Amino acid sequence: MNFLTFVGDLLQDLLLLTLIFCGICWLLPPSESSNKELKGQFRRLTCLLEDAPQSSLRGQAYSLATPLMTPFACLLEDAPQSSLRGQAYPLATPLMTPFACIWDKGWYIFYHQRLAKPGVNYWEWKNFPLATQVVPELFWLWSLPEPKRTPKLILESLAKEDQSFWNQETIDRFRQWHHQATQRLGLSNLQTIYQVFYGMSWERLQPIVSEHPLPLNRALFDESSPWWKVLDLHPFPTSLQVEQTYKSLIRLWHPDRTQHPLAHYVTARLNGAYEEYQLRQQRNSQKLSLVQQWFKSQFYS
Repeated sequence: MNFLTFVGDLLQDLLLLTLIFCGICWLLPPSESSNKELKGQFRRLTCLLEDAPQSSLRGQAYSLATPLMTPFACLLEDAPQSSLRGQAYPLATPLMTPFACIWDKGWYIFYHQRLAKPGVNYWEWKNFPLATQVVPELFWLWSLPEPKRTPKLILESLAKEDQSFWNQETIDRFRQWHHQATQRLGLSNLQTIYQVFYGMSWERLQPIVSEHPLPLNRALFDESSPWWKVLDLHPFPTSLQVEQTYKSLIRLWHPDRTQHPLAHYVTARLNGAYEEYQLRQQRNSQKLSLVQQWFKSQFYS
């Protein structure tokens, strides 16, 4: 047996084994996902052999030369980090189903890692694979029109630890969007959306969007406001008025008494204003004491 004959026999054996393997895989049912909603569905992958992050793809499908090339294409996939907009490539044969299952898990990880994170626009997920299977609440969210400007910025900021973006204007605009969304979707579903997508519990949002919100004056959001404006008083209040107003506002806004996102901020502003008042009273007392000492010195001299 010469070398060429050996090579020919080896290639024939490899081809035969490949055909047998393909035939077995063809007869086997598609593998099942751990998610019941995905059972029986045809697996789909997105292929990264195109330069998706640098291109502006809009649904172009690239036919694979042979079914045997599919796993090599899909293993190079990193679609979750790309700017794909709905490109999905059906697998050529059930032979590729195991690779599709691996890719399903990749999308699961992609979605769950981004839930309840700031700065995520979930309306951009509409054409992503498996989105509604992984996150069924997306159906509720997408039944709402995509918010614009201020409501959009507020929603994408709810998951932030820093809630300093709230002010009277943003509260008013968010309340308007909330009431419109409640009429379309229902309060129960909207509460779920706040929790799942924006990491904000209803207990924290309710004081903002309720029909009788906690009192807020605009001076709270202006760092240059004098202490008496922060306490919502006139410029020359009595000591009794200051004490009563401060205590009543602290009872309303203390974080132990309300889940309002602005509770810590407002409490800090009220305490700062009260400390400024106390310092003013101390200085006035010192000035009065100096004046009294001067008069005494003039009287006894």
